[in-house]
Amino acid sequence: MNILIQNIQTAGRILSIILLVLLILCLVATGFDIYSLMSGPTGEETARTAGEILGNLIIAGMLFLAVMMFRNIWRDYTPFSPKHTLYLKFISLLMLSFTIIVPPVELLLLEILAPQSDASVSFELSGIVFAVIFYCLALIFEYGRLLQKQSDETM
Repeated sequence: MNILIQNIQTAGRILSIILLVLLILCLVATGFDIYSLMSGPTGEETARTAGEILGNLIIAGMLFLAVMMFRNIWRDYTPFSPKHTLYLKFISLLMLSFTIIVPPVELLLLEILAPQSDASVSFELSGIVFAVIFYCLALIFEYGRLLQKQSDETM
């Protein structure tokens, strides 16, 4: 059992560090996008960059929640806590919003800022599928937490 706990701690520590680096890179990229908006791009470039900024901020939110979750797993030695279930549910909602909200917002901005352009955005079903998978994982974590609680009460 101690080896399993050590493996969980190690994996949590490694993943929290990797995800933190990715979060920092995402925020730096967002900063560069914001800076590029200040240089006065054309209407189409402004709309696409604004959509990219919105997408990057949603991804940064997902990465932040994942960092917090794996950091808590690393420190608390268990993946089954109410916080982790909540983090997974929020990550799934952010994934869904990334898939459903960002493309229409970008399309709307393109229509407003560059009506003469041939505006099109892509909509991918895979984001919805992954959001549902993450939500199901949250429910599995919640069930695991209840089983762990029952096991602890039995002892």
